[in-house]
Amino acid sequence: LHQLHFNKLTPGEFKQLLGLAERRTLPHGQELTRESVPCDQLYYIVHGRCKLFLRSAYAADIDAGGFVNDVAFQQGDGAGAYGTILVASPEGCVALVWRSEEVEAHLATRPVMRSHLDHVLVATLVKGLMKQREVTSYPPLTSTHTRPLPQLILASYPQGLRGL
Repeated sequence: LHQLHFNKLTPGEFKQLLGLAERRTLPHGQELTRESVPCDQLYYIVHGRCKLFLRSAYAADIDAGGFVNDVAFQQGDGAGAYGTILVASPEGCVALVWRSEEVEAHLATRPVMRSHLDHVLVATLVKGLMKQREVTSYPPLTSTHTRPLPQLILASYPQGLRGL
């Protein structure tokens, strides 16, 4: 877990962060955040999937390796959640859960660790945004397409596949 998702933290910082976390199994359908409402927890999805809704419309999946309430956590001072997030996996999901005020208190005297954690949160957010962008740039694969799938995929790359 450290090497895959928290590698900007030193091993010691990662152990400190884990010491503040509670591992929870969250049931299908549980609401983790509600859009614009402050939430006092930061979540890291270990296993399972959540769904993000903005203004009641589905916006994105948050898979294992993603954070929930990271934007509000970084804004601090009781910032409202970016969107409404629900546990989507039928079997629920496993998450590491931190109380924001405990993490903030711990980081208050550890500015380097704060910088490292901010880097992890921003890098994870950017990866998620890039994933969303990639998904929205492809034509939908539905029964309305008349060309065979390989031709459809090749048509999505007018420059050819050499640059991939």
